[in-house]
Amino acid sequence: MFISDHLARARKDRISVVANWENDVRDVVLESCEPDEDPTGYRAVYHKVPANSSKAGRDKFSIGASYLKRRLETLSSAGFEAPMTRKAMNMLDQKRLSRF
Repeated sequence: MFISDHLARARKDRISVVANWENDVRDVVLESCEPDEDPTGYRAVYHKVPANSSKAGRDKFSIGASYLKRRLETLSSAGFEAPMTRKAMNMLDQKRLSRF
């Protein structure tokens, strides 16, 4: 294999890692919240992979469920994948379907 082939493969591997905007997120859960926090009554809580123990409290963040679609569209248009946002959207759909 030529060096250029190795470089091309390394570049492709690097791009695939960078393309996942949420590669530092290990899980997402959907939690109930007050309607004044989000009109859907839910928020998505993203649990990040802890970088180190000195950053306690920074290992999660949340957004209102009503913003999930916009977040996915924005990240997708920038060329990023957002698998955990898709997961949260699916969970929200399941919650909505279970009401019927």
